[in-house]
Amino acid sequence: MIDEIVKPFNLLNKDGYPLFVNASVVHFAIVTSSLISLLSLPGGFHSISAVENDVYCLKSIEDSLQHPYNYLPLTWNFDNATEEGFICDFTGIGCWHANENKVLNIRLSEMGLKGQFPRGLENCTSLVDLDLSNNQLSGPIPFDIGQVLKFITTLDLSNNQFSGLIPPSIASCKYISVLKLDDNSLRGPIPQELGMLNRITISTVANNMLTGPVPNFIKATPPEVRYENNLGLCGAALEVCKDDLDSGLSNRVLFLSGFMTGWAITMSLVLFICLSGMPVLSLKKLITKMKEKINALADVQSLGPKALEIDYNNKIARLEKYVTRISFAELSSATANFSQDSIIGIGKMGTMYKARLPNGWFLAIKGLFNSEQLHQKIASETITLGKLRHRRLVPLIGFCPEKEDLFLVYKYMSNGNLYNWLHGRKDEVDIMAHWALRVKVAAGIAEGLAWLHHKCSLRVVHGTISSKDILLDKNFDPKISNFWEAKFIKLEDQSSNWSFFQSSDSLDLDSFKKDVYCFGIMVLELITRKQPQQVKSFIENLCGTSVSHKFSTLAEVDQTLIGHGFDDEIIQFLQVAENCVLPNPDHRPSMLQVHETLAAFAEIYNYTADCEMSY
Repeated sequence: MIDEIVKPFNLLNKDGYPLFVNASVVHFAIVTSSLISLLSLPGGFHSISAVENDVYCLKSIEDSLQHPYNYLPLTWNFDNATEEGFICDFTGIGCWHANENKVLNIRLSEMGLKGQFPRGLENCTSLVDLDLSNNQLSGPIPFDIGQVLKFITTLDLSNNQFSGLIPPSIASCKYISVLKLDDNSLRGPIPQELGMLNRITISTVANNMLTGPVPNFIKATPPEVRYENNLGLCGAALEVCKDDLDSGLSNRVLFLSGFMTGWAITMSLVLFICLSGMPVLSLKKLITKMKEKINALADVQSLGPKALEIDYNNKIARLEKYVTRISFAELSSATANFSQDSIIGIGKMGTMYKARLPNGWFLAIKGLFNSEQLHQKIASETITLGKLRHRRLVPLIGFCPEKEDLFLVYKYMSNGNLYNWLHGRKDEVDIMAHWALRVKVAAGIAEGLAWLHHKCSLRVVHGTISSKDILLDKNFDPKISNFWEAKFIKLEDQSSNWSFFQSSDSLDLDSFKKDVYCFGIMVLELITRKQPQQVKSFIENLCGTSVSHKFSTLAEVDQTLIGHGFDDEIIQFLQVAENCVLPNPDHRPSMLQVHETLAAFAEIYNYTADCEMSY
């Protein structure tokens, strides 16, 4: 867990103020006392990672960025790689000790740097101060920046060209005291989770294109903030936010009023036209029906906020058809009142907590962000994982509505997601070095998708499946998760008024073949250990050359797999992946065909296929 990793390191001075690691003489005493306190802890930062990672970190930064003024190439000389502390003389680099290659701070302001946020920073595992301000960096801020910069206290990305959303995972940088994101092209809301940062002293997001309410900070002394020139922000010292509920109600009332008026006028015209030839009895019936409909609309209008409350309660009642309702008190007790220590991840949809029940069982609880736009996604997730049961789907155990919040409760998967095992966890035993396990995982995912596409009561298209959606249980058996964008061919319960299921009229074969394509990307990711985006770019640049031919020398394959007697199997897996990513969806196999092929491979390694999956 994130919190268990960072708990031993408390970057505060003796007065309880956050640590500032910068060049200011004013902060020198604070830095000194804080570092002495930090280094006196058992292990200090020495247990985080090998120092050679810091050298690799700086090398990857230099390689990933364009530096038109040559500041980095002129001073970052890696020829002395065997000499301890040689990186401490690099421009913009500060070390914990002059004779040790362990990076304390990186300050590369005003160097004309171009490119995207350097992912290699995740290898500078002792970094507490990062200043990339006043450059020409662009693209999104990494969604998992809280994992990339675990111990950061100062983060300055101001005066660049960063775009996209402010990632909620910044809130997991629990030691951060200075956050500067001003003068970029950031859009969307400011994550409300930032208000939970109890050590923040400076937070600036001025001169962006941000919208929505600003965070409410929990600190007794609010931080110094700058919000100007974001025309869509509201709350706090800014304009009062219009209450979404009142706004939605107002729109509904206006609609109903207009509808009622239109109905009355229309019916009046009908009466006027028909009066001459209409029997008196029919006329009375028509007037009676018209009054009933107008009165019904007036009743709804008179409910005011209760109308929305009834709508919400109806949706909660429908959720109970698929999953069990769990009390908020139980969840609160199992997560120590949803403490920071229980947080295991923050994503686009909400915050994930690890919960421990009195009987020792573990659960994963997702607290969803409160948003109207999430209703459709919540329905897709709940219908798929609540209604359907299969050994390759992550079990959804229950849900809990609490005031305006909604929590979904899942079975806890102790080995996290596949993506992290392929591309992260460098300090752990590389379990994915075993070819047999990769075969097992690929065949298991294929089994789950084939069942969803062809065998379950709802024919389900996942829509966005990737290695981050594959969770691994204690035995490394894969489970498919995150059905937020799922679509369905049919619904047995046609009386449901959720009104946002994709119907069979708009789902065609291409929808299923998109899942097949995404599965092919995952197989290539498993075999090469390249990032998914690298794999996609590789496929797009083949220019008519087949995947298996391009990989025929096995040079692009993860080299830990080569030379252990599996080379022929790897080639055959590449051929399966090649068929899955063919440009024409009509030429791709079905997931049932893919599963049958991979299950035959997996039987060699004692994989047992689902007996229901046969043709």
